[in-house]
Amino acid sequence: MTSRQDAITPGALFERADLDHNGALDRSEVTKLLVKLFDAVGWTGLHASLLQSMITFMMDKAQDDDKVSMPEFVNALANPKWKKVLPPGVWDQVQAAVESFRVSREEDKSTCAMVQARSLFDVADVGASSFSAGLAPQAGLVARPAAASSIKMDAVGDLKVLAKELNPVVGYYDPLNLAVLNFWGQGDAATIGFLRHAEIKHGRVAMAAFVGYIVHENGIHWPWALTTSLPDYSSFEGLSAPAVWDAIPWQSKLQIILFVGFLEAWSETSFVLKNEGQAHYMRGGKPGYFPTFDLGEPKDGRGLGWGIAHPVPYNLFDPFKLSSNMSEAEKAKKLLIEVNNGRLAQLGIMAFVSEAKVPGSVPALAGLVKPYAGEVMAPFAPEFHMF
Repeated sequence: MTSRQDAITPGALFERADLDHNGALDRSEVTKLLVKLFDAVGWTGLHASLLQSMITFMMDKAQDDDKVSMPEFVNALANPKWKKVLPPGVWDQVQAAVESFRVSREEDKSTCAMVQARSLFDVADVGASSFSAGLAPQAGLVARPAAASSIKMDAVGDLKVLAKELNPVVGYYDPLNLAVLNFWGQGDAATIGFLRHAEIKHGRVAMAAFVGYIVHENGIHWPWALTTSLPDYSSFEGLSAPAVWDAIPWQSKLQIILFVGFLEAWSETSFVLKNEGQAHYMRGGKPGYFPTFDLGEPKDGRGLGWGIAHPVPYNLFDPFKLSSNMSEAEKAKKLLIEVNNGRLAQLGIMAFVSEAKVPGSVPALAGLVKPYAGEVMAPFAPEFHMF
């Protein structure tokens, strides 16, 4: 990493970005500029969740859905909400940089000053790349990586920072190098977005499955009578949780599958995401984000205002709006907790299924889980049928 004496000043960093991108930055450019800004002020405490919150806030405030102007960028940085999550010294330096940039635009600095900022920027970019990749400062770093490499380092570096926050003991663990496989030729950032979203989604499904397994294993059911051809709940008594699924009518299975399919389609639809100021997780959006069902009214002039055919009183995510008054730091902490709980639930549900299928395979659950005589891998069998 470059020394503080040689590094570009934050104010000049903004000027350089203004020149390089003609005054407008896309999401990846916003990400890189934020990383370089905090590197320039000497702060190494930036974590991936806070970075994502700042990026999303800036993109939401921008008049253009795809780009943020430099004035919009600095105005977003000046928002008092960041004062609550940034260390006082860092906040003061960032605000000084914001003020410096505003003054420089008013005074229209000479071309010489801009050229000087351009030359200094090349030196600082090396240090920023090291920071974004989650590396320790290195005195011998002299070569500047290519632009494509910088983007790759940013994406993988953010992932490494997040991995360390989630589990400081294990840290970054990717033995198959999935993060750099460039899925479908979409690039590293899109690949990592896909992987993160997949993990969060699988974690949420596993948490629901873990609770559901316990509920069905203990014979807990609705208090009212069934409405199908089944007279009562006696058909399910004594069954293990997987066997309960086998025993329910095909109409019930179809309802569940169609409902889950609707949720999947809703969360993947670009129009729905754009109406909420969001983007697809492979296009710079937030991994794990599930849109609301509030499409009856256009938001901030976005979209046409179509959506669910009838009012939906509760959203799938945060139906009681418990997170509406949380600070960005609290939300970031809750997200880390959710991911970790999801990982634990994935282990838990597989332990239940393993013990049910092979009694004694999980000693801690011996005698606590009912055996299951069915085939848990049936969906992968050649003769598999849905109903």
